Amino acid sequence: MEVRTSDLYEAAYYLERGCRLDAVETVKVEAAAPTCVFVLSEQDESFMVALAARWSRGHTDVNLHAFRSAYAQLSGYVHRMKRPKKSGGRS
Repeated sequence: MEVRTSDLYEAAYYLERGCRLDAVETVKVEAAAPTCVFVLSEQDESFMVALAARWSRGHTDVNLHAFRSAYAQLSGYVHRMKRPKKSGGRS
């Protein structure tokens, strides 16, 4: 099962709970800065459904150290994705 979210905290929660980060996509929104969408997956669909239900109810237990590490990893992806691309030529 796959979950797509632009919520950094939600993505860190899924990652901390053992889900796999499959992709980080940049999505352009009209008249707004691009946003990052995290694509996470888990083979056990019932486990992923249970995680999503716990997240939506606000009943989430995490290992704070692991969550912080997951958040830092995802935040790094966001900063790299939003960084302006450098041109190869000289001005």
